[in-house]
Amino acid sequence: MKVSFIFSQTDSKFNKNYTNITSALENAGNKVSVIKLNEVSTEPEQAKKEYQKIINSIKKSDFIVIETSVQASIIGFLMSTAINEKKPILALSDEKLGKDSESFWNYAIKNKLLACKTYSLKNINEVIAEFLSSVKKIIDTKFILIISPEIDSYLEWASDNRRMHKAQVVRRAVEEIMSLDKEYKKFITSTKK
Repeated sequence: MKVSFIFSQTDSKFNKNYTNITSALENAGNKVSVIKLNEVSTEPEQAKKEYQKIINSIKKSDFIVIETSVQASIIGFLMSTAINEKKPILALSDEKLGKDSESFWNYAIKNKLLACKTYSLKNINEVIAEFLSSVKKIIDTKFILIISPEIDSYLEWASDNRRMHKAQVVRRAVEEIMSLDKEYKKFITSTKK
Protein backbone atom coordinates (compact mmCIF):
# COMPACT_ATOMS: atom_id res chain seq x y z
CA MET A 1 0.00 0.00 0.00
CA LYS A 2 1.03 3.62 -0.46
CA VAL A 3 1.50 5.71 2.67
CA SER A 4 2.39 9.33 3.33
CA PHE A 5 4.47 9.66 6.48
CA ILE A 6 4.28 13.26 7.73
CA PHE A 7 6.30 14.87 10.52
CA SER A 8 7.77 18.18 11.63
CA GLN A 9 11.53 17.84 11.76
CA THR A 10 12.18 20.96 13.82
CA ASP A 11 13.42 18.96 16.83
CA SER A 12 16.36 16.68 15.96
CA LYS A 13 15.91 14.54 19.10
CA PHE A 14 13.07 12.73 17.25
CA ASN A 15 15.12 11.91 14.11
CA LYS A 16 15.68 8.30 15.27
CA ASN A 17 11.91 7.95 15.76
CA TYR A 18 11.25 9.15 12.19
CA THR A 19 13.80 6.71 10.80
CA ASN A 20 12.35 3.78 12.79
CA ILE A 21 8.77 4.61 11.78
CA THR A 22 9.77 4.83 8.11
CA SER A 23 11.58 1.48 8.39
CA ALA A 24 8.62 -0.16 10.15
CA LEU A 25 6.26 1.02 7.40
CA GLU A 26 8.61 -0.17 4.63
CA ASN A 27 9.26 -3.51 6.34
CA ALA A 28 5.49 -4.08 6.41
CA GLY A 29 5.54 -3.88 2.60
CA ASN A 30 4.38 -0.29 2.10
CA LYS A 31 5.69 2.30 -0.35
CA VAL A 32 6.46 5.31 1.86
CA SER A 33 6.38 8.94 0.78
CA VAL A 34 8.17 10.97 3.49
CA ILE A 35 6.94 14.54 4.05
CA LYS A 36 9.11 16.73 6.31
CA LEU A 37 7.10 19.79 7.27
CA ASN A 38 10.10 21.97 8.14
CA GLU A 39 11.18 22.01 4.51
CA VAL A 40 8.44 24.38 3.33
CA SER A 41 9.88 27.37 1.50
CA THR A 42 9.20 31.01 2.33
CA GLU A 43 9.29 31.86 -1.40
CA PRO A 44 5.57 32.04 -2.44
CA GLU A 45 5.81 30.14 -5.75
CA GLN A 46 7.99 27.43 -4.24
CA ALA A 47 5.75 27.18 -1.16
CA LYS A 48 2.72 26.74 -3.44
CA LYS A 49 4.46 23.87 -5.27
CA GLU A 50 5.49 22.22 -2.00
CA TYR A 51 1.96 22.55 -0.60
CA GLN A 52 0.49 20.98 -3.75
CA LYS A 53 3.05 18.16 -3.52
CA ILE A 54 1.91 17.39 0.05
CA ILE A 55 -1.78 17.45 -0.92
CA ASN A 56 -1.14 15.23 -3.97
CA SER A 57 0.80 12.78 -1.81
CA ILE A 58 -2.15 12.55 0.60
CA LYS A 59 -4.59 12.02 -2.27
CA LYS A 60 -2.47 9.25 -3.82
CA SER A 61 -1.89 7.43 -0.52
CA ASP A 62 -3.95 4.55 0.80
CA PHE A 63 -3.42 5.78 4.37
CA ILE A 64 -1.52 8.46 6.30
CA VAL A 65 0.85 8.27 9.27
CA ILE A 66 1.54 11.52 11.12
CA GLU A 67 4.09 11.81 13.94
CA THR A 68 2.65 14.46 16.26
CA SER A 69 5.29 14.66 19.02
CA VAL A 70 6.65 17.90 17.60
CA GLN A 71 3.79 20.36 17.34
CA ALA A 72 3.21 22.11 14.03
CA SER A 73 0.12 24.14 13.21
CA ILE A 74 -0.27 22.49 9.82
CA ILE A 75 -0.69 18.98 11.29
CA GLY A 76 -4.37 19.48 12.16
CA PHE A 77 -5.02 20.90 8.70
CA LEU A 78 -3.34 17.91 7.03
CA MET A 79 -5.32 15.50 9.22
CA SER A 80 -8.55 17.21 8.18
CA THR A 81 -7.47 17.13 4.54
CA ALA A 82 -6.77 13.39 4.79
CA ILE A 83 -10.14 12.77 6.45
CA ASN A 84 -11.87 14.76 3.68
CA GLU A 85 -10.11 12.46 1.21
CA LYS A 86 -11.40 9.44 3.21
CA LYS A 87 -7.88 8.33 4.15
CA PRO A 88 -7.28 6.39 7.38
CA ILE A 89 -4.78 8.17 9.64
CA LEU A 90 -2.44 6.90 12.34
CA ALA A 91 -1.42 9.82 14.58
CA LEU A 92 1.63 8.79 16.59
CA SER A 93 3.12 10.49 19.64
CA ASP A 94 6.18 9.42 21.59
CA GLU A 95 5.14 7.82 24.89
CA LYS A 96 7.78 9.90 26.72
CA LEU A 97 5.50 12.89 26.17
CA GLY A 98 2.61 11.15 27.93
CA LYS A 99 -0.94 10.66 26.72
CA ASP A 100 -1.65 14.40 26.30
CA SER A 101 -0.92 14.50 22.56
CA GLU A 102 -2.97 11.35 21.93
CA SER A 103 -5.94 12.63 23.90
CA PHE A 104 -5.71 16.08 22.26
CA TRP A 105 -6.11 14.68 18.72
CA ASN A 106 -8.92 12.36 19.84
CA TYR A 107 -10.66 15.44 21.26
CA ALA A 108 -9.84 17.83 18.41
CA ILE A 109 -10.74 15.58 15.48
CA LYS A 110 -13.36 12.95 16.18
CA ASN A 111 -13.52 10.61 13.23
CA LYS A 112 -13.53 6.85 12.73
CA LEU A 113 -10.67 7.24 10.24
CA LEU A 114 -8.33 8.65 12.93
CA ALA A 115 -6.40 6.36 15.26
CA CYS A 116 -4.23 8.10 17.88
CA LYS A 117 -1.52 5.98 19.50
CA THR A 118 1.49 6.50 21.71
CA TYR A 119 4.59 4.47 20.90
CA SER A 120 8.17 3.76 21.87
CA LEU A 121 11.10 2.68 19.74
CA LYS A 122 10.59 -0.82 21.19
CA ASN A 123 6.94 -1.23 20.20
CA ILE A 124 6.62 0.85 17.01
CA ASN A 125 6.48 -2.26 14.78
CA GLU A 126 3.57 -3.68 16.81
CA VAL A 127 1.69 -0.34 16.83
CA ILE A 128 2.01 -0.08 13.05
CA ALA A 129 1.10 -3.75 12.48
CA GLU A 130 -2.06 -3.31 14.57
CA PHE A 131 -3.03 -0.21 12.61
CA LEU A 132 -2.36 -1.89 9.25
CA SER A 133 -4.58 -4.79 10.28
CA SER A 134 -7.46 -2.40 10.97
CA VAL A 135 -6.79 -0.34 7.81
CA LYS A 136 -7.18 -3.37 5.56
CA LYS A 137 -10.75 -3.74 6.87
CA ILE A 138 -11.80 -0.15 6.08
CA ILE A 139 -9.77 0.89 3.05
CA ASP A 140 -11.75 1.44 -0.11
CA THR A 141 -11.34 -1.00 -2.96
CA LYS A 142 -10.77 0.50 -6.38
CA PHE A 143 -12.19 -0.99 -9.54
CA ILE A 144 -12.88 0.11 -13.09
CA LEU A 145 -16.49 0.42 -14.22
CA ILE A 146 -17.40 0.64 -17.88
CA ILE A 147 -20.53 2.73 -18.32
CA SER A 148 -22.81 3.81 -21.15
CA PRO A 149 -22.73 7.37 -22.52
CA GLU A 150 -26.12 8.03 -20.87
CA ILE A 151 -24.79 7.08 -17.42
CA ASP A 152 -21.67 9.15 -18.02
CA SER A 153 -23.82 12.12 -19.00
CA TYR A 154 -25.84 11.77 -15.80
CA LEU A 155 -22.71 11.45 -13.68
CA GLU A 156 -21.24 14.58 -15.29
CA TRP A 157 -24.47 16.45 -14.59
CA ALA A 158 -24.70 15.16 -10.99
CA SER A 159 -21.05 15.98 -10.41
CA ASP A 160 -21.51 19.57 -11.57
CA ASN A 161 -24.91 20.21 -9.97
CA ARG A 162 -24.51 18.30 -6.72
CA ARG A 163 -20.83 19.15 -6.23
CA MET A 164 -19.86 15.50 -5.83
CA HIS A 165 -17.29 13.34 -7.55
CA LYS A 166 -18.72 10.83 -10.01
CA ALA A 167 -17.53 8.03 -7.74
CA GLN A 168 -19.48 9.51 -4.82
CA VAL A 169 -22.68 9.51 -6.89
CA VAL A 170 -22.15 5.84 -7.83
CA ARG A 171 -21.21 4.87 -4.26
CA ARG A 172 -24.29 6.62 -2.85
CA ALA A 173 -26.55 4.80 -5.35
CA VAL A 174 -25.05 1.41 -4.46
CA GLU A 175 -25.27 2.14 -0.72
CA GLU A 176 -28.96 3.02 -1.15
CA ILE A 177 -29.64 -0.26 -2.96
CA MET A 178 -27.69 -2.16 -0.27
CA SER A 179 -29.76 -0.58 2.50
CA LEU A 180 -32.99 -1.73 0.81
CA ASP A 181 -31.83 -5.24 -0.16
CA LYS A 182 -33.41 -7.64 2.40
CA GLU A 183 -31.61 -10.72 1.04
CA TYR A 184 -28.25 -9.01 1.42
CA LYS A 185 -29.10 -8.00 5.01
CA LYS A 186 -29.94 -11.65 5.81
CA PHE A 187 -26.64 -12.72 4.25
CA ILE A 188 -24.65 -10.19 6.30
CA THR A 189 -26.47 -11.18 9.49
CA SER A 190 -25.77 -14.89 8.89
CA THR A 191 -22.05 -14.30 8.23
CA LYS A 192 -21.62 -12.40 11.50
CA LYS A 193 -22.78 -15.37 13.58
